[in-house]
Amino acid sequence: MILSAIAFQAGARSEDRQDNVENRSPLGDEAALPASQPQSGAGDIEWAANALRSVTEEPAAQDSGVVAALEENPARAPQLAVIIDDIMDVATAERIWSLDIPITVSVLPYANDASVISDRAQGREVFLHLPMEPVGLEDPGPYALTKSMAGETRAARVRWALSQVPAASGFNNHMGSRLTADRDAMVEIFSALDGAQDQLLFVDSLTHPRSVAREAAVSEGFTAFDRDIFLDHEADASAIEAQLDLALQRAINEGQAIAIGHPYPDTLAVLETLAAKARAQGVAIVPVSALVAD
Repeated sequence: MILSAIAFQAGARSEDRQDNVENRSPLGDEAALPASQPQSGAGDIEWAANALRSVTEEPAAQDSGVVAALEENPARAPQLAVIIDDIMDVATAERIWSLDIPITVSVLPYANDASVISDRAQGREVFLHLPMEPVGLEDPGPYALTKSMAGETRAARVRWALSQVPAASGFNNHMGSRLTADRDAMVEIFSALDGAQDQLLFVDSLTHPRSVAREAAVSEGFTAFDRDIFLDHEADASAIEAQLDLALQRAINEGQAIAIGHPYPDTLAVLETLAAKARAQGVAIVPVSALVAD
């Protein structure tokens, strides 16, 4: 769908910790890419979790008059977009869709069900969750983009990843705390997608406090956003509930916000309360594509 509209080019145009991450999935060229890969058990390594929590105030109760005014003029309602990362299987995607609110599912390209999830989206917003090299030894999964690889290999891996999720209208980084802090590497990735600026959005998951990914995307003509709130660094229901309240408050304070979570059981359970919470506070839940970039 998106790939048919993109004219990809043949080639690709601080205080970090010591780089000891190996290239676990060497790749010579795009032709060597498989149709799919086994599922990976790798998890995120957002080592800067505490530094990245940018909202600390307690959420204030919305005045009922404000809620009524927003219901009369929904175009003026604050907006919250929610992305659920690490989607690997159809059952999880369908559970999220069953909530009947426009949550964006972000699919790992090496998941066995990646293309099936894409096929079943039926107009719902789907993202590619693009694996990138983290700080440390955590494994981002097969065919991740790394800092040391040649630009041509990065371009080939991006093309393959998009081919696995053909319904993707955007993408965000899976891990990537090392790579997203390297401006030259990120510019190279976005320049390899020249021609896709009208088809693909980018959201920086902000797994590194000095990430330049959004800046690089904008410099190459892409609509791009930063993540505002992580929902489930602490994967228990009470902590997730508190982070969801912060996300709603950020939307109210700033006019819009993006929250990112994962398909943990407690996260999915808490999301069942999102529609009612948002309605009570006068916040519209929207896909990322409905937001306005700065």
